[in-house]
This record gives sequence, structure tokens and C-alpha cells, in this order.
Amino acid sequence: LDVALHARLPMNSTEEGLRQFERKIIAEVMGTPQHELECWTCIFDHIFDGEVYAANEYSYVWGQVLAWDAFSAFEELGLDDDAAIAVVGRRFRETILGADASRPFLEVYREFRGREPTTAALLRHKGSSTLEHCPG
Repeated sequence: LDVALHARLPMNSTEEGLRQFERKIIAEVMGTPQHELECWTCIFDHIFDGEVYAANEYSYVWGQVLAWDAFSAFEELGLDDDAAIAVVGRRFRETILGADASRPFLEVYREFRGREPTTAALLRHKGSSTLEHCPG
């Protein structure tokens, strides 16, 4: 919703135009209709707080990308394969959990995963394989 508001809502929109725009976006991405009195934009004012919110939101989403991508290392081997899970778990402990702060985190992460992190696992968890459903 915040990306759509910043990217697509005309600057001269009225309050009713804002509500209609919000309902359209919510209908596109939510599984249930919005209650007629519900107005996320009315309580979601921190999206307009400048660069601080954007940086915090980016950090939050980036954390989810890394968490789901790391978990996918276990999924790829089969969560029912105890021996394989133990190997990946040990590698996770020795790299991600065992790294000292002198090494850049992405360097440590690449050592654990053997590659750069990707958004694929996060998108799969959220129910999509692409960003096509995102407004903007």
C-alpha cells in the first residue's frame, strides 16, 4: 500500500479519492474485502515520516529475505532427512552463528549458502514467485 501511495496516487487526490485508491489496492493484494469504515492510510501515517521509515522497512524486509533464504537451505535437502539437516545445521552454526563481527555479514552468508541471497524463498512463503502482484 505504501509503495502504491507514493508511486501512483495523484498528488491532488481528495480524501474520498484516497479511500477509493486504498480499497482498490487492498482488493488487489488481500484475500478479504476491506470493511467500509476501515482506512489503513488513516493509521499508517509513518509511511510519510521521511527516509527513516523507508530505511527501517528495507531492513525489516531484508531480514526476512535472509531468514527465508537461509531456511530454504534446509528445505532443499528435505526437512525429513535428519542427517542432511544436521550437516546444514552445523554449517549454519559455524558460519552465521559462529562468525565474529570483524567479517562482513554477506561474506559469512555467502559462505553458508554458497551463493548470494535471493528473494525466491520469501516470495514463495508469501504466496508468489514473482513481484507481479506488487503495486507500482
